[in-house]
Amino acid sequence: MIDESIETFKRRLRQLIDENSMSMSAFARFCELDRSTLSQILSPHNYRLPRLENTLLIASKMNVSIDWLIGLSNNRPGVDDLPLQITKNENENPGFDDHLDVWFEESLGQKVRYSPSTLPELLKTKAVNTYEFKDFEKLDHKERIARTKKRLGYQKKGETDLEVCNSFQAVEGFIKGEGVWKNLSKRNRLEQVDYIIEISRELYPSFRWYLYDIKNNYSVPLYIYGRKRACVFTGESYFVFTQTDHIKTLISSFDNLIRNAVFGPTQIEKFLFKLRKDNLF
Repeated sequence: MIDESIETFKRRLRQLIDENSMSMSAFARFCELDRSTLSQILSPHNYRLPRLENTLLIASKMNVSIDWLIGLSNNRPGVDDLPLQITKNENENPGFDDHLDVWFEESLGQKVRYSPSTLPELLKTKAVNTYEFKDFEKLDHKERIARTKKRLGYQKKGETDLEVCNSFQAVEGFIKGEGVWKNLSKRNRLEQVDYIIEISRELYPSFRWYLYDIKNNYSVPLYIYGRKRACVFTGESYFVFTQTDHIKTLISSFDNLIRNAVFGPTQIEKFLFKLRKDNLF
């Protein structure tokens, strides 16, 4: 943890220097530090945080918090502690825009947690993606299919540790053709079930899918990108959390879904086969 804080401090200190277009000497003078002290702090051979008085000088002069400098917070001072809200006024389809792709790619190598409103994105067939998004005026379903393919490529390379949670009732509703799925053909639903089984086998253990009982647990559509960012989708807008305490709370809620899951990654295949049999697939 200390090593991580040191590297974060160095990275954010360089960020401040670059943002203000200052030389090392000018930055040191502005912060009332010796040029040699600044060089020592930024040295790749330095494995200690700077003295408290020097940290306070930098934080005060640059109008940032010590928490931000050492990575305990991802919010810069002057930014409201409330989450950023992105609405349809900015993007007609905020749940599926380029923000999510960027944040996902930033999290490669970290754990990503995801609670979808329907089926997990990277498990969807072309037919299901087309059916689900073909009527969206501002979202080309072909673009959606391409994004799904891209995410699946990352996962097959094992670049992301991905945990997904949603209700087993949502899966049952899909297989039975209930609700929004009532006009999706039985053949397409069967192909989707077979594809889920195939891909889940291939991706495990870097992809782990858990199903909870909605009578006992619930989650809004939720994305958690490592420990850096989390996003809650509300339908009309989504809220982006970057403060450490907020992200920890959402991680705790997600982990609670996993603890209370009715079906884990090694049990879902049996669950799907039973549903197929019961519904005469």
